[in-house]
Amino acid sequence: MTYPPELRKRITFVAFAPGAFTDEEYCKTAYYYTSTHDFVSYLDWNGMKRNERNFHVLERHKDASWFDHSFSSPSFTDTRIRHIKDFLKN
Repeated sequence: MTYPPELRKRITFVAFAPGAFTDEEYCKTAYYYTSTHDFVSYLDWNGMKRNERNFHVLERHKDASWFDHSFSSPSFTDTRIRHIKDFLKN
């Protein structure tokens, strides 16, 4: 919130298994990903509702832990790689 607005508008925020949400007024854009086996994102219900257009629930990968709340979860691998490639391209 204290970062200058002209710099905030250059930040693309990507969160995997988020515990809370950062509203887009503080960045260029924000993306949120959770797994079908993760409830933690729902604890910030108000933040999730404010950011629901960029909130995505992904199917739990067969090799992921039952409680799928980890950045390194295989459930997020393809999406994480896609965002990295998009960042490097643009």
